[in-house]
Order: sequence, then structure tokens, then C-alpha cells
Amino acid sequence: MTYPYKITIGILIAVFIFYPITVYSQNNLTILFVLDASARMAQEYNGKSKFQLAKECINEFFLAKIPAQYGLAVFGSEDSTGSTAYFVSVPPGKDTQKAIILEINRIKPKGLSPLASGLIHGSQSFPTRTFNAVILISDGVENTGGAPITAAETLIRRKTITRLDIVGFTPSVNDNPLYAGLTTAGNGMYVPVTGIKKLITAYQSLLSIPIPEEQKTAGIIGYRCFITSETGFPAYGTTVELRNSTGTLIKQSSLWRGIFEDLPAGNYTLIALHGTDKKTAAIQLPAGKLLEHNFIFNVATGGFTFKHLILHTTDGKAYGTITRVYHSNGETVYTGTSWAGEVNNLPEGDYTIEGYSEGLPTQTKPITIKSGTKPDVTFQFDVGKGRISYKCFLDLQKNTVANGTIVRIFRQPYNELASEQVQWRWTTPYLPTGSYTVEGNYKGIIRSEAVEIHPDSTTELNFIFNIQQVQFTYQCFRNEQKKTPATGAIFQVYNQQGKLIEESNRWRGMFTLPEGVYTIKATYENKTKTKTLTLAPSNQQIVVVIDFGM
Repeated sequence: MTYPYKITIGILIAVFIFYPITVYSQNNLTILFVLDASARMAQEYNGKSKFQLAKECINEFFLAKIPAQYGLAVFGSEDSTGSTAYFVSVPPGKDTQKAIILEINRIKPKGLSPLASGLIHGSQSFPTRTFNAVILISDGVENTGGAPITAAETLIRRKTITRLDIVGFTPSVNDNPLYAGLTTAGNGMYVPVTGIKKLITAYQSLLSIPIPEEQKTAGIIGYRCFITSETGFPAYGTTVELRNSTGTLIKQSSLWRGIFEDLPAGNYTLIALHGTDKKTAAIQLPAGKLLEHNFIFNVATGGFTFKHLILHTTDGKAYGTITRVYHSNGETVYTGTSWAGEVNNLPEGDYTIEGYSEGLPTQTKPITIKSGTKPDVTFQFDVGKGRISYKCFLDLQKNTVANGTIVRIFRQPYNELASEQVQWRWTTPYLPTGSYTVEGNYKGIIRSEAVEIHPDSTTELNFIFNIQQVQFTYQCFRNEQKKTPATGAIFQVYNQQGKLIEESNRWRGMFTLPEGVYTIKATYENKTKTKTLTLAPSNQQIVVVIDFGM
């Protein structure tokens, strides 16, 4: 899939802070759809993929013709590791409905689900309006180490968003703790994807809220500061002053984005200072209006690369470590959950980089960004070490070993492949302490166990496949009368993973395989027949008959 832009530090996001007032009308309602495009959204729900249902849900919302500015933010990842996240964004604006549907039609769900990052990243596109609503459509899973509920609470507390509503894939909000937590944190409501009309009704009612009388004459001036262009990176570290017609300072802000509210009608001057670069804007503010101004600075920028490493791991990568970058004025510049990446286009200046791996002390390092340089910052975490020892058997008595079992060990919650062996027994080298999933695969039969590694100890487990061998015969005929054998037919058996495990060029034969589900493919004179075969212990003879219909 192709996206307008790519964020190269993994799930790279910016936190945008401003403070809207509490005026409600159809002229200042902004609705941002934050859409889950992870691989989980390709799963079926009520006969359709979740992603298709989400698209239909958004389209139905548009058909209601609620007067608002609409925008779109999409979160997902390019691959199964979630190391590179993409965000398709249609900035909020008038008559954007068609653009949003076109963008959604281009997307194919894949990869992991950086839900928390999607929420925070999406907030960057909000104008400095009164009522900024987020409608999150997701199957309610965060699997890249983020904290969606905390993110929602922060966005509401800072008044970056006014309301967060959830559209999900369970009948009740209480069926998913994340749905329940987000709904509470976001001052919103939950509806299943099949109940979007209830949410539409809520927004139609929202527009009938009258404007408070005391706000009818109060004006607002909003501002934003960017580097290079209005689609560029925020100009972190900018100081903005608001002065009246006599030059008297009224208010001052050290944030790149904000608003000055409760202003009487009149003439004002905005002064933005970024380093030695000074910009001014004359504002003539009518009563009860909101005016916005964007400042553009052409300043030197730089960047840095980073890595988070964990001792005693196979590849040393600290998957899921949270990276935060703070400007010297205290603004949160970026947050990401990738073990490595790079941050570019930061204004020159002093920053603090913070690395946090779950359960370990936070590490911080100062850095000075200068144009033309790209220093590397490396964090190392020591979580302790232990080992896993396993054995694989075919019977409960542990008399018959399961030779050829493929055993994979995944570090959780990031699903990092820590080890893969084709041995019925083995003891791993030292691994970081924590949670793991050990998966044993014997000829397509899979057993899985969740285990914990504790410091300086060996965790032992046994896989008991308890698999019975089942015999079946096959016959291939040219036609349904079963009188003429299909001599020379090629008969093949595949396991559930699609791997060829048995093959014969005889028209009839016999095989003995472990119980399970298989796919049979028979080919004769360029004609192929395919069947699904379920083998289970039985007192009756299992016979597979292939008729080529000739």
C-alpha cells in the first residue's frame, strides 16, 4: 500500500497542545475518524472483514450529512513487526468526504496495531476549533506497547480533543476492557459497528446545543508555527506574544501552537520569535469570531538516530521500548515505540531523549541538534537472564519422542522470535527474563505454552502431542462409474501450513498420518481435483475416492 508520507522512527508521533473554549455550533464542529488498519482488521466479522464494515460505517456517517469538518487518520504498520508505521491523513476540512473514502479504498490492512500512537498522531491535524471530536474505529487491541487509555486521558486533559467515541466489534462496551477505558477517558460513547445510527443521532443532538450568551461577543485568535511550510514540522521552541493596538503585552505562550481567547473586538499584533527569527502578523478581530494565523520559519534543522538494546537477547533489539523526545522548553516533541529509528527535521537546539523499557528504570540522555550532523544515541537495558528447557513427546507416558518437532520461542508482548530449533529437546542460551510463548509444531499439529523466565533459573516444560496415527486409502478413477482407473494420477497430501508431506504417482494407495486436517490434491491429464481430509481415529476404514469426470 502507498501512503502520502512515512514516519521513519517506528510509530513516530507528535503531541500537539492547545486550549479551545467551550462554544458549540455547526460551524466549528470537527470530526476526525481514526481508523485501525492493522492485520486484525482483515479478520471476518458478521460475514465481512472488519475493515470493510469500518468503511461502510464511515460512509453511512457521511450520508447523514452532519455539518462538520471531516478528517482521517489511519494507523497500522508496514510489516508484522510494526517497526515502521504509516499514517494516511486527510486533514480536517470542508467537503473532504470523497477524499476520505478514496484514501480508505487504497488501504489493505496489515501489520500491528499502534492504537495509542494513532490517537496522538491524529490530533495534529485538528484546527484550533471549539469542539474537536475523534471517532475511533478499531477492534480494540494495542499490540505495540502503547498506552491508549493514558493517551486519551492526556488529550482530553489538555483539551486537544473534546470528545472520543468508539466504534467497535463487540456487542457491549464491557466485552472489551480497552473499549470501556477509552470511552470513559474520552467522555464519549461506545457503539458496535452495526449500530452507527446511534452515534449519528448523538452528533445530530450535539449540534442543537446553544452557544452560551457570554461567548457571543468574545473573540479568539489561534496560531500555529511551522518549519518551511504549513505541512512541515512544528517549530518547537517558538515564543508567541499577543499585543493590543497600543503595543501592550496581553498574553504570552512558549508553545508552537495555541489560542488566545476571551478577547474583545479590536486590532491585535501577534509576534512569533524562533531563535533570532522574528515574525509579526496584524489581526483585526471582529466580535465573537475565531481567527487563525500560521507562522512559517525557515530555520536550520537536524536530526539523530537511536537504538535501544537489551543484554542477553539473540539480536539485542529492545522491541517495544518507548522513546520520548523533549524540547528544552518542556514540550513533548516525539513519542515512538520502535527499538530503533531516526528523528529528522528538528529545529536546532537542546533536547532530552528518554528511553523506557517496561519494568526498568527510565534512561535519559541530553542531545544538541545541529544542522548537517546526525549523532547516534544508544540505550542499553539489562533485564536479567534465564533459560528455557523443553522436551517433546507423542504420548502421555513420555515413551515416544516427537523427533523433528519445530520449536519456536517468542518473547512477549512484542512477539519477537527469540529461538527456532528442529529438535525434540533443547535448552536455550540465556534469554531476558519475562514472558514468552513456546510453540511446538509436529507435522502440522501445533501445541503452544505461555512460560515465564525468572532470573538465573531454567524454566522447564514438556510438549505432549498425544497424537494417534490414522490410516487411509485412496483411489482415483476416470469417471463416476469407478470402472476405469486413472492410471498415472499424481496424488499429493499437504498439511495445514500448505507443505507437501506425501506424494504418489499410483492411482491407488495407502498412507498413515497423524490425526488432523489435510488437503488432498490429485492431478490426471492436466485436470486437478482438491479435497479437504479430516483424519480422526475410527473403527471404520477411511477411503478417499477421486473422480475426474472424464
